[in-house]
Amino acid sequence: MAILAAGPVVWMVHLAGAAALVPVSCDRGRIGYWAINGLTLICCAAIAVAMVGAGRILRTHRPSGPTPDRVIELVCVLALLWGAISLLVTVTEGIPNLVIDACPV
Repeated sequence: MAILAAGPVVWMVHLAGAAALVPVSCDRGRIGYWAINGLTLICCAAIAVAMVGAGRILRTHRPSGPTPDRVIELVCVLALLWGAISLLVTVTEGIPNLVIDACPV
């Protein structure tokens, strides 16, 4: 069941982490800029890995798979859906960091 919560949890880590890195970005310049963008990339990769895991479990537990189980299939489909939404939101939060300076002048 942890795979179901992976996307939203990683998205929340990104949301809190990016907000926490803004003062570092203002103090350190480019290092902080790359820290925020690195956090976005790491979080996107973590969500993608969770989605791949859900996809693999889904293939095993489909009605045509080797061990069919409808409940696990439903959980995996929901995990893929939550993962896709979380990935979209994480990328959307990361785009302004590429264009807008985080530090007010």
